[in-house]
Formats: sequence, structure tokens, C-alpha cells
Amino acid sequence: MSLMTDTATIRVDRVVRDQLARAAEEHGVSLAALLRSYAREQMLASEREARRQSEQLPEALAEQDDWDSTAGDGID
Repeated sequence: MSLMTDTATIRVDRVVRDQLARAAEEHGVSLAALLRSYAREQMLASEREARRQSEQLPEALAEQDDWDSTAGDGID
């Protein structure tokens, strides 16, 4: 069984590659790990922003009010 994963090549100019390599070295990780971490953080930030925006919708605020009103109703 092979533990090898599929890979892809991305093209960046050498200056960018060298900057990324230095950042990876400073963090003690591989360049691939640095890029994976960055991609994950961007995805999570995007999800947080989408959630923040959706929580401001009138429907979401009304639903939160419904949940708040049932929180102290004594029914377990």
C-alpha cells in the first residue's frame, strides 16, 4: 500500500517561491505544509465571515429569538 498522495505543480516566480520557502523554514515546516495551513486558514476565515453575515439576516435573528424564549421555559 502506497502512502503517496496526488500532487500538483503550481507556477510562481522565484521571488515568491523563495519567500514562501523562507517562511516555511522559519516555522519549521515544509513548504507544502505551509501552503496547506494557509489554505485551511483561508477556508475557515471565509466560513466564519459567511456565518457572521448570515447571523445578521432577519430570519436568523428571529430564529435566535425563538431559541432564547424557550431557554427558560422549564421544559427539559
